[in-house]
Amino acid sequence: MAHDRRRAREARLEARRVELAHAAARRERAARRRALRARLTPTPRHRPRRYGALSALQRLQVLLAFVLVQALVWVLAPQWQVRLVSAVLTAAVLAVLVRTRRRTPR
Repeated sequence: MAHDRRRAREARLEARRVELAHAAARRERAARRRALRARLTPTPRHRPRRYGALSALQRLQVLLAFVLVQALVWVLAPQWQVRLVSAVLTAAVLAVLVRTRRRTPR
């Protein structure tokens, strides 16, 4: 009877060793997979813009449009009141343009 218990105990210990070896191999594979995934995950190169935000080029285009309109009005308008009204209207139109530009479907 002691002989049978010893064999059963050795079989349990061997099964436990095999189980521990498989668990160690699984942990090693998981660690390698995590390292590979971390290496393959791209890092963002720049801060992402919020939805609706204009890029630097689009902001430059809006600024140039505003300056161009103001220069034309300054040259062509004889009175300062006309220049002031045109500046306010141009700023309002550009604000609406910037606000609605990205929200319209393409």
